Amino acid sequence: MDVGITNAIGNKNLLRFLFNGHWRTVEPHAYGRGIQGGDKLSGWQTEGKPQDVAGWRSYTCSEVSELKALPVTFSGPRQGFNRYDPTFRTIYAQV
Repeated sequence: MDVGITNAIGNKNLLRFLFNGHWRTVEPHAYGRGIQGGDKLSGWQTEGKPQDVAGWRSYTCSEVSELKALPVTFSGPRQGFNRYDPTFRTIYAQV
């Protein structure tokens, strides 16, 4: 479990990280163990690929690098956030 991710969710800080060779900026909404076994992060991507389009994304944490919590915060859950996302087996933290 990554304490940086759980703290960012608790404090509602944006996260910035590399994923699949591209920088992403994300409002982290849920972090936990996926049903496939690895840790995953779900959030609203505000910047980055694909095509710099904002939207809901899931990230396999083993493929995330250079993760940094930004001093910028977000107000709370976005429209469409599923607190009971069935792709998680265990939730470590969520907004």
